Amino acid sequence: MSGGLRDRVTGLVGGMPRAFVLAMLWTYRTFLTPLLVAMFGRACRFEPSCSVYATEAIRQHGALRGGLMAARRLARCHPMGGHGYDPVPKRLPAGHGS
Repeated sequence: MSGGLRDRVTGLVGGMPRAFVLAMLWTYRTFLTPLLVAMFGRACRFEPSCSVYATEAIRQHGALRGGLMAARRLARCHPMGGHGYDPVPKRLPAGHGS
């Protein structure tokens, strides 16, 4: 395989996990979120909501790093955790890889 073709194939395959996770998040936000809001009301402690945060983190930092950032955010979402405005950082925090 030539270098250009290899780069395109690697880019497509490397983007598959990101696309899959983003599709799952889209499904959650489109179908489950309205149901949960109707049943329990809006209960998000953070702005943006965790699903929006996860989507932005994965788009900016990839499926693995963005997914880890989203998991950390979800871990902080409890009564003794934080609240308020918490955007996705443009750069990864120190200790989160390159």
